[in-house]
Amino acid sequence: MAWYIPNRWIDYLMGCGLALAVGVLLFPQSALRRFNQLSSDSASASQADLLALLPAAREEARWLGLPTPELPVQP
Repeated sequence: MAWYIPNRWIDYLMGCGLALAVGVLLFPQSALRRFNQLSSDSASASQADLLALLPAAREEARWLGLPTPELPVQP
């Protein structure tokens, strides 16, 4: 029975690595990065694009421990 614990941890680490690799390879676009780019460049940013990205950008910021993004104030 002593062999079971190391194998379980090895399987766990391999599963975490696989999930991370799939996330990076299949979904390399960051909603937070795109939101920040659009909000800083007011000429190309539409309010609808920012509203569409806002939920995903907030969730990504929470996961990364960053400040929550907010919509820029329109003059």
